[in-house]
Amino acid sequence: MTTSEIDPKRPALGPATWFGRLAAGLYDAFILLAIWLLLGSVVTFAFGGTPDPRIVQLVCMAAAWALFGYLWTKTGRTLGMQAWHLRLESQTGGLMTWKQATSRFAWMMLFNGGFWLGAILLGTGQVALGGALMVTGLVAFASAYGQPDRRTWYDRASGTRLVRVAKVKST
Repeated sequence: MTTSEIDPKRPALGPATWFGRLAAGLYDAFILLAIWLLLGSVVTFAFGGTPDPRIVQLVCMAAAWALFGYLWTKTGRTLGMQAWHLRLESQTGGLMTWKQATSRFAWMMLFNGGFWLGAILLGTGQVALGGALMVTGLVAFASAYGQPDRRTWYDRASGTRLVRVAKVKST
């Protein structure tokens, strides 16, 4: 257990578990979906009808980057990470910088986005490309397996780590 300069009441207990990573990611995905639905409606209303899909995609990706970047650099925790007692921090144990947050977001979108795009392509019959994208996404996530610090490729590329944190009893 190491004391954190981010939140001394919540020391790091070690690397995040596989289940914790997946659960926090799923939790955050539902929150992000709600934000995207709202933003899509706002953009559609602002354009007075059906906007160019690329504009909606750009607005949604910018919103996701801003949301995650802000939370990661200010508290190290998204809502999903709070629910599962996880924290994302720099390799030294401090808060991430915007450069690290941007790097991590880009790598995660590449691998996670590739996984889900691969699933869609498999559904349309494009087995070779779909399978390759899904395998690449899975390998990026599974790259933490066997590592003592359980850091994925995108953790290593951005100089970050995902750790479990102590639960704090409310008074």
